[in-house]
Amino acid sequence: MELLLGAALLGGLYGSHQWLGRPEIPSYAVEIVVFCGALTWLLVFYLKRYTRTPSFATFFLATLVLKMTGSCAFILAIIILDKPSANGNAMIFVVSYLFFTALEVHFLLKSIPR
Repeated sequence: MELLLGAALLGGLYGSHQWLGRPEIPSYAVEIVVFCGALTWLLVFYLKRYTRTPSFATFFLATLVLKMTGSCAFILAIIILDKPSANGNAMIFVVSYLFFTALEVHFLLKSIPR
């Protein structure tokens, strides 16, 4: 499900670039969307095991810290590798990160018993 939404996000980003008159997408757009989607899927898969435990909040906060740290290292490496497209890659990264974080919260809220 998240992979399909990631593909839709990539298509939307490509379409917005075409609409704004920028025919090219940044060099690492596909890698950024795949990284954010895979990382989110992995964290949701891991966290769904702990939704019924009393230490869920601790696990959730720990995975958020790991996600933020890993994502910062990933985008820093991309910016260093491709300085001319740094702005476009950073913009796609921020949009992807926010989109997949919202999906993560949505799926986790559905799996938490009330």
